[in-house]
Amino acid sequence: MAGELVKGVSFADMLGSASGVSEGGEVSIVDIITFAEASWGFRMGDLAAGVPALLPAQRWVMKAFYGLPMDNTNKYIPIHDMFNENLLYMFTEQEFTDYLYNEGRLNTRNFHDHFQILGLVCGRRGTKTSVTSLIAGYEIYKMLSQYHPQAYFGVFPEDTISMTCLSTTEENAKILYDRTVQNLEVSSFFKDFMHKDPNSTVLELKSARDKKEFADNPKKYTIKFIADACSAKGLRGPNNIFVALDEVAHFFKDSPGKASSDKSDKAVDGAVTPSMAMFSLPPKEEGGKRMPAGRKILISSPSDKTGLLWEEFQRSFEPGLDDILMIQMPSWEMNPKIPSDFLRSEYRKSPLLYRVEYGAEFSDQLSGWLDDPSIIKRCVSEDLRLTSRSNLRIPYFLGGDIGLQNDATAFAIVHVEEPGEGEGDLPVIVLDWYEEWFANKEKEVSENGAEPYYEIEEVVAKVEDLTKRFNIHKGLFDQYYDMSLMPAFRKTNLTQMECRKFTDTLNSEVYQNLHAKLVSKGIRIPSTGETDAKGNAKDIDLISEMTKLQVIKKSKYLIKVFMPEGKDQHDDKSDAFARAVKLATEYIDEGGVASSRSSSPANRSKAAVRAAARLASQINTQRPRGGIIYKSGNRRYR
Repeated sequence: MAGELVKGVSFADMLGSASGVSEGGEVSIVDIITFAEASWGFRMGDLAAGVPALLPAQRWVMKAFYGLPMDNTNKYIPIHDMFNENLLYMFTEQEFTDYLYNEGRLNTRNFHDHFQILGLVCGRRGTKTSVTSLIAGYEIYKMLSQYHPQAYFGVFPEDTISMTCLSTTEENAKILYDRTVQNLEVSSFFKDFMHKDPNSTVLELKSARDKKEFADNPKKYTIKFIADACSAKGLRGPNNIFVALDEVAHFFKDSPGKASSDKSDKAVDGAVTPSMAMFSLPPKEEGGKRMPAGRKILISSPSDKTGLLWEEFQRSFEPGLDDILMIQMPSWEMNPKIPSDFLRSEYRKSPLLYRVEYGAEFSDQLSGWLDDPSIIKRCVSEDLRLTSRSNLRIPYFLGGDIGLQNDATAFAIVHVEEPGEGEGDLPVIVLDWYEEWFANKEKEVSENGAEPYYEIEEVVAKVEDLTKRFNIHKGLFDQYYDMSLMPAFRKTNLTQMECRKFTDTLNSEVYQNLHAKLVSKGIRIPSTGETDAKGNAKDIDLISEMTKLQVIKKSKYLIKVFMPEGKDQHDDKSDAFARAVKLATEYIDEGGVASSRSSSPANRSKAAVRAAARLASQINTQRPRGGIIYKSGNRRYR
């Protein structure tokens, strides 16, 4: 094992010492964890020097990649929920290995020290760049521990050995480069080996043999660490013993039937991989074979199920392979220090994108909008029922989806209440009522055979009736009938109704908002209070409709939610509900005051009595005196 640095003496000068640098014979090289935490290594955990300690998952990843024994005694690896709020498990390293393997997020439990590829599919802010920089620095340490690296790896004595980190842009690649160089500068081991130009993306290093053989040529460096943008043309020359493809899932991808791009993930991989084949390790025993020495790291938050990273992920689970270690971890498992508020904020922006970029899940172009039915069932309140009217003078919000002929006309009404126990800090949106109508079910076919349809005035009459049953603060409809619908609303004094142009962007925003509210239990949904023949609770049919919805990811931030074609397959109630929830969410965001009433029948009754008393008081104070005429709405009273 390596000893401590003698003050004023560099390791490059201590050939044959515990540093491992030797002109011949056996070389003493410490394992990656020891080097990362040693005072002469990367000093991880040296808080006085401002260097943080290794995170539990970081330690585990590096031990797995280098085949170090896994501890099965100390439970120090925490597993939290998706917002880093609730601690679910504490695992030993071996238990964590079994956990990932059984979840299908680890391709093998047979760790060894000659993996050629590490695939680290990890959510953003998961410290995957830090892990890769530590591995890159450790590979440099192992190389410099050899007196003559070229001879050790079986290449020509004058060949330059390159280590390259690639990303979507040079600026992104430089992030990994800078982190690696910072680690080297912390360590006293590299003091006399490296030459760094602060304005460059190339770090040059001398081996011990270089220092001796080229003492008269101070500019002679045969080891280079390079940061570059992904481009196949510029990568075919150097002999790379180590390559890191950073955010590889977000490299360009070749399209079927089109010419391959020079910057595509497969073109870049095809350029760098052959150069790694030149490097090999001496046999461990006489007469044994040389093992590949090159290492490649694929690190990225995932994207869709295409491209190099996805194909390597699939390949890694094929039986009999031992060249690749594939690990898939969400941000909160990799880095338990990410603030919960940050994760929740990112989730609210886009639940679908959160699952990909922080949950480390590969995305299907098409999947169920609610892939887990329990998401919505957790929002069902057993003591809450749908109600057809309310006397409370609190704001209600109406969402509508108009179908005059071949589709349904649907409405949904919600209001806002203070959160209850286990519902977080934000106000909760409560579903009060919904319904849909079909013209071909309510009306007869005309004598000339024309299909029945609704008149705009009939739709407006339904809305006007709802405003008499609920204190509708705002109503939201799509733009398809706004040219006739809005004048009819104004004519009936329903000025709180509005039509918006539901573009793909707005539709995506509305459904992602609804999804976020459901996952965070920011919605209460009534129960039927009934059970089926097996004793299971019956759900309202809105739930059944929403669990059938499908989603297409159209771009990184855009989704399309729809109902697959089929008999009696409709999404009208869901559209109406999503729009009502959108209005209620805007009301909350604007600082609207939530009702403090509970959803229990007893408290509903008490609230109704209080509301009636307030209303009676208002009527009494506004009663006309001495023939005075006063106005309320469009009506005049004497």
